[in-house]
Amino acid sequence: MTDAELVRDALRAAFESLYALFDGALYERRDGYDFLLIPQIPVAQFNGVWPIDDEAAPELPTALAELEAAGVPSSVQLRDGQTPACEAEARRFGLTTELAMPAMVVRAPGLRKRAVDGITISAVADDEQRTLAAETAAASFDAPLSIFEPIYRKKVLGADGVRAYLARTGDDVVSTSIGYTLADTVGIFNVATPADYRGRGLRSRRDGGGSARRLRGRSRGRVAAGERARILGLPRAGLRAGRDRPSADALSYGSAKRRYASRASSLPFTRRPARRSTTAPSGSCS
Repeated sequence: MTDAELVRDALRAAFESLYALFDGALYERRDGYDFLLIPQIPVAQFNGVWPIDDEAAPELPTALAELEAAGVPSSVQLRDGQTPACEAEARRFGLTTELAMPAMVVRAPGLRKRAVDGITISAVADDEQRTLAAETAAASFDAPLSIFEPIYRKKVLGADGVRAYLARTGDDVVSTSIGYTLADTVGIFNVATPADYRGRGLRSRRDGGGSARRLRGRSRGRVAAGERARILGLPRAGLRAGRDRPSADALSYGSAKRRYASRASSLPFTRRPARRSTTAPSGSCS
């Protein structure tokens, strides 16, 4: 199995199993594409269409209309160069703003232990720690806490294979992340460090240096060939890079974090529905 196939299959399985935890959420494998809807998380990356092949191109407008009717921001996530007809149709439909999302892979031989000084790491084990993890993630993304509360609920973090972590220096929580184990693959999501603690090597120490070195190309981890995904969405009027803060529906997790945190970009890739809820309902997700 290639790295690209590994990433694709793992992401589909992870999102599918998570969506099954929430009332009203849908992860449907349709002919030529996957359909994602989760009202509890009104974020474009979690509500959209993932084309598998170009047979999905004629179906994109109908699928996006379903999401708009559900009152959630939406997007189309494409694998670079794999579905040109779907990309053309998405752009014809008005989704002209894009966000790159490279997937990084490291296999077992590339993993190594490293001594960790000045930082302690523990798995989230109770309600207080879940709240700390959610608050740390929200502060790191400079985003509303309500966006993250669904992800850090006991129902999610207690699911098979899912575990959240807190990193501390002394009594201060300085970082958090979520690991999701599927068979022999582990996905690492929501790696979040508040601005006051960035630039001190905390992330590097927390994960044994793997993340930092992979981002700089200094380890055996690598961007998966053929798995440079892109999210396409509607341009967001009225947001100017470096000046206005994106609202909740302009957020994307994962690789968007760095751009959002620095406000180098307004991340205007969301689709603005006619009506949408601005609070997370009681049954939530990630």
